[in-house]
Amino acid sequence: LGSVSNGGALPATEPPIMLPYADLTLQVAPGIAENRPQSGSQPVRSVDHSHSGYATSVAENWYDNLTVAGNTSLNPFFYGTYLGPTKKNEPVTRSKKQAFQADAVGAMKQLGPEHFKTPHTFRLEWQPGRGGSLDWFSKSYKKVDENGTVFHMEGDGKGQDWEHSLHIPDFALDEAMGSKIPEEPSYVIFNTAISSTWAFPYNVP
Repeated sequence: LGSVSNGGALPATEPPIMLPYADLTLQVAPGIAENRPQSGSQPVRSVDHSHSGYATSVAENWYDNLTVAGNTSLNPFFYGTYLGPTKKNEPVTRSKKQAFQADAVGAMKQLGPEHFKTPHTFRLEWQPGRGGSLDWFSKSYKKVDENGTVFHMEGDGKGQDWEHSLHIPDFALDEAMGSKIPEEPSYVIFNTAISSTWAFPYNVP
């Protein structure tokens, strides 16, 4: 995390993401209870074997078939929250039997200086229920190099082209936990997550 405070990339982000970023997340429950990804690392997708034939790591349970594009990485720092039994005098009550794991299925979208100079447009497409999906889009622009190769440049917010930043298909939720893209009335929450007393990384500038 030391390199982060000096403007470096956050660890375990693929592609590398620096502060600041936008977090694009679907909260879903019940979540995956066992063999979850470890915070601070990308989900392990395969089993590595030593020369002796014994497994040296075990594939972790997480949602497959999530698609990211442009300067966007799966978020390795927040995979969800366990909501355990509540304590006495808390405003809500939840027994041990009612405790559950909630998952955060999401990605980190790089933001650049231009995002803080002029208004920018993000787009969320919600197709509820079975066969549906959640899709986040952000603005980009195209750049052509000396060889004629076209690149989508994301992260600065200068362009007018839509880039498909994150795709969560319904079958990814179904295969993991039998859940589905929400079809009940829901909220889209915009949280600036700015504070003088806490932050990620943990050292507040």
